[in-house]
Amino acid sequence: MPDKAQIVKDFINMIAGNGAIFNVVFEKKDGSIRQMRCRLNVKKYVKGVGMKFNPDDYNLLVAYDLDKEGYRMIPLERVLRIKCGNKILKFKEV
Repeated sequence: MPDKAQIVKDFINMIAGNGAIFNVVFEKKDGSIRQMRCRLNVKKYVKGVGMKFNPDDYNLLVAYDLDKEGYRMIPLERVLRIKCGNKILKFKEV
């Protein structure tokens, strides 16, 4: 059986892999809840330098936060809910 991180990653890629906007709710490291409206595969502000680590090694997904206009990491193991259009994946009521 796949782990939670793989399920979340597959779901996000299925619903938003083409650049669709989606909402995600997750628990941050400090225990607070974060809601984010974001997209994948955004190339704005990319400098071509690359990252110093591989987010997959830490079960993180890079997404562009549309409200804060910057790149953020989504901790796949701590995702509580994802919504894109009428498709919803919930792990816990928020």
